[in-house]
Amino acid sequence: KEAREEAKAREDARRLKEHGVTIRAKAGDKGRLYGSITAKDVADAIRTVIGVDVDRRKIELKDPIRELGEHMVTVKLFSGVSADVMITVVPTEEGR
Repeated sequence: KEAREEAKAREDARRLKEHGVTIRAKAGDKGRLYGSITAKDVADAIRTVIGVDVDRRKIELKDPIRELGEHMVTVKLFSGVSADVMITVVPTEEGR
């Protein structure tokens, strides 16, 4: 059972690296967000992108994301299995 879970985690890690995650957020003219993107927001976006529930505490985010652009985060999917995921924050239509 553990071997199957690890294999699934490795597949999920591959898919996350491949696809990355895009999050829409309201932002001002200079690219600063109104509010911030937290580990919970990243977990919700991962669930939407690849359909996998990730515990927000397994997402290594030094500080909340407060600017548009690309941000690298590490997601721990299983013991010994993690993925460096590119989070791209783009403005919502009404956010600019």
